Amino acid sequence: MIFGTVFSFDSNTAFPSYNALIPVCGTALIILDSSSRGFLFKLLCSKLFVYIGLISYSLYLWHWPLLVAHKWIFGDDVNIFTTFSTILMTFLFAHLSFRFIETPFRNKQYITDKQILVFSASGFSFLILGCLALLLTGNRTIYDPDGKFTAVYEEAVEPEPYRDKCFDTVTSSGSLDVCTLSSNLQSSKGKILLWGDSHGSALIPAFNILAKSHNVDIVNNSGCPPLFSIIRNASKSKCNKVNAELEKHLKSNHYHSIFLVGAWNNYINWNMISTIESDEPAKSMELAISQTLNYFKQQNTNLIFVAQPPRFKKSQAIEYIRAAALHYDIPRLNISIEEFNKQRKEANNAVKKSGIRSADFTDFFCNADLCFAMQKDIIMYKDTHHISNNAARLLAERLEEFINEH
Repeated sequence: MIFGTVFSFDSNTAFPSYNALIPVCGTALIILDSSSRGFLFKLLCSKLFVYIGLISYSLYLWHWPLLVAHKWIFGDDVNIFTTFSTILMTFLFAHLSFRFIETPFRNKQYITDKQILVFSASGFSFLILGCLALLLTGNRTIYDPDGKFTAVYEEAVEPEPYRDKCFDTVTSSGSLDVCTLSSNLQSSKGKILLWGDSHGSALIPAFNILAKSHNVDIVNNSGCPPLFSIIRNASKSKCNKVNAELEKHLKSNHYHSIFLVGAWNNYINWNMISTIESDEPAKSMELAISQTLNYFKQQNTNLIFVAQPPRFKKSQAIEYIRAAALHYDIPRLNISIEEFNKQRKEANNAVKKSGIRSADFTDFFCNADLCFAMQKDIIMYKDTHHISNNAARLLAERLEEFINEH
């Protein structure tokens, strides 16, 4: 049970959750076993395992800071060598601290109770002063005294405006809550609706600009494709509930333009959606788009499908601040246009077959060969696939064009 989880648990395993019971129960069974014979008894009584037990507290103290340093220094560029080196270093430091700190502290011939008290008080005082310094100034005083790099990073990962009422409320409650940015403007184009998932939320800064000249409502629901008749796999029942409530809302509220914004490529690439008619993700999206389009055609609504931007393997924001802290050259992450085309191939085909209008901003993120996560000094992404507030604001004018064309 213990060794099985070592190899079967990965970054996609839910934790904390009931999954933790598996290794915990395995450990409990070993503790309860009173047998003094057998392979397991001999293994745990071997010199190697007894020694690991002796230095286990030192291993516990050292493993986390070294894992953090490993992640910070190497980022996602880890391999067997870097991982093995970190494990080896953890055991080395644990041995040294056990040998020269833990063991002497237990021996009254080497150190008295008074000396232990002095060492403890000194160490505690140093810890308090260090925490106060970090609390007052932050660790950027160490790697970024003038705050230049930190400002760029914080601007990139800053939550979108009105996220609490235009995204978090629906996501947490699982019920429809239409967020209104503006409602009393005299606009010849009527009302505008942004209907999306977390990618829709990432575009709120653009619609906040549009709200200066249009009446704008927003409905965003995390992990839920903004389409009727779509089924979100993995027990996302809240998606169907909110979509059904939105359909009722639309019967008494007409919108001039509705923007559908979602992680379309992700839903298909990661097999996250289906319909009653099909379990195949691409076919399911095609059917759901067609049914949604037909619904809005009857209302003479300008329906715009906003294509998902390129998805990167790393976070530009994290790589930016990591490079700044380690005094590396700032990396500008990119993927080839061929890789992006693979990401969006099935979604593009579904859009073309349905005939829905598509707002594709490939030229905004890519040139003829590459797609970039950072342009000039602007980080375009919060993480690996959600665009930053700055990128969203730059798209406002492009979105306006789709409103005016109808």
